[in-house]
Parts: sequence; structure tokens; C-alpha cells
Amino acid sequence: MDDDIAVNILLEKLLKKLGYDVASASDGVQAVELYKEAVSSGQKYDLVILDLTVPGGMGGRETMEILLDIDPDIKAIVTSGYSN
Repeated sequence: MDDDIAVNILLEKLLKKLGYDVASASDGVQAVELYKEAVSSGQKYDLVILDLTVPGGMGGRETMEILLDIDPDIKAIVTSGYSN
């Protein structure tokens, strides 16, 4: 999940080239919905990558709190492009 479309596209292409199935989201709300759908269909994600800061939207910290309520065993990386 990243609000920067270029980052989403780049990461998606890289992971697909490595053989992974990928679902992309532009904010936390969309990421939570995608994760709920995956859990409901019995196909939880191996890993979730979240952007810490999403201006005007739900960022990685808030998203992670919700995802942990859905799946306490979730594997996730929360990252940021900001240096401070």
C-alpha cells in the first residue's frame, strides 16, 4: 500500500517478476478491504507492505492496527520514503 502510484507500480512489477501474486492499494482503507477479501477467500497474503505516511488518508500505523485485529499472525513491513 502506497499513495505514490509510481512506487506501487514499481513494487508490483518487481514482485511479479519474482513470481509473487500482488494486490496493490493506494491507502489504508483499500488495503484493509483487500486483506479482508483475501482472508474471506482463504488466501491470506504472505506479506503486506505498508507506507507509513499517507497524506489525507489512513497510513501504515493505523492500517496495521486494524489488520492485526483481523489477523494477529499477519506478516507486514511498514516503510516510509521520508527520512525524518
